[in-house]
Amino acid sequence: MFKNTTNLVHPDSVYAIAFTRDGARFATSSFDKKVRLYDAATLELERAMHTGASFMHAVAFDTAGTRVASGGKSLCMFDVATKKRIKTKIKKLGLEIRGIVFTEDDTRVWVAGGESWCGKGYVVCIDLMTGAKIIDTKLGDCYFSLGASPDGSLLAAASVGDGVVILDSRKGDVQQRIDIGGWLYRTRFSPDGQSVWVSGDPHVIRGFDVSSGAVVAEVQTRGNARDFAFDPLDPNVIVGVFFNRYSQTEQNGAWVEAFDITTGASVWCADLTEMAGFTQSLAFSPDGSVLITGIQEIRGELEVHGGDKVTLDDGDALMFWHREA
Repeated sequence: MFKNTTNLVHPDSVYAIAFTRDGARFATSSFDKKVRLYDAATLELERAMHTGASFMHAVAFDTAGTRVASGGKSLCMFDVATKKRIKTKIKKLGLEIRGIVFTEDDTRVWVAGGESWCGKGYVVCIDLMTGAKIIDTKLGDCYFSLGASPDGSLLAAASVGDGVVILDSRKGDVQQRIDIGGWLYRTRFSPDGQSVWVSGDPHVIRGFDVSSGAVVAEVQTRGNARDFAFDPLDPNVIVGVFFNRYSQTEQNGAWVEAFDITTGASVWCADLTEMAGFTQSLAFSPDGSVLITGIQEIRGELEVHGGDKVTLDDGDALMFWHREA
C-alpha cells in the first residue's frame, strides 16, 4: 500500500507533523524547542525556528498557510514567508499545549492542553489580533488532543480522564460527552464529519457517532496508537503509528499499520521494530500521495534523502512513504 522511499534525520524527537492545505510545506515540532519548516517538494529544511518552549506536543498551520503555531506553555507563532516570530502577546497558559486548531477565518485559534501529573488542563479560544483569551470552556481535565470537523464547526478534545468532549467551535458550548477509559492521545473526525475517532493506551481505535455518542465501529490493534489519520484517498482506511514497551502479552516494538474501518482488518503493515523504539507522529499530504511518520530511538544504518547512508545510535528521523500502485 505504501513504500518507504526516503528518510530525513531529525535532530531530536518529533512530537507532531502538519502540512499546509496546499501541500507545499510541512512542519514538525520537536523536543529541542524548535519548529522546523520544510519544502514538501524538495524536502529542504527552510528554517528551524526556536520557540523557547519545552515539550511542544502540537504544530498547526493556519488555513491560508501563512502562519505556523506551536508552543509549550505559551502559544508561539511564526510567519511562514519571513520565518520570523509573530509578536502577538499571548498570555501564558500555564500547562503544556497539546492541541492547536485555527478557526476557518484565521482570526482565532483554539488551544487544548494540560499536565497528566496533576490532572488539570484547559480548552480555550484566543483572539489572534489581541492575544486575549476570548472563550474559556471551563473544562479542567488534561487534554492530550484537539481536532476539528471537516467544515470547522465542531471540535473534539480527548483527555486523560474525561473521555472525549465535542464542542461548538463558535461559542465553545459542549455538544456531546463520550465516556472512554484510559489515556487518549489522538482524536480525529471522519472525512464526512459524522463520527469522531479516538486512539490511546487502550489497544483499539474507536469511532463514535457525533450526534448520539454511540459506537459506530472499532479497530483492534496490537499496541498503543499515539497518532492516526484517515487516508485522504479512501475514507474507509485509517493509518496509525503504534508501539509497545515492556508488554507481557503483546509484541514489543514499533510499526505503522493501516486498517479498513468497515471490517477492522489490517490492510498494510510496516514493522519498524528492528530499527526503532518509538513511533508517535504522522501526517498525510493533502493529496494523499505521501505519508510522513516520525520515529525515535533509531539504531543502525538509515538511508537518507539523496541516497547517502548514516549510522545512528538512539537517533530520530522522518520516514517518507509513497503510495504504491
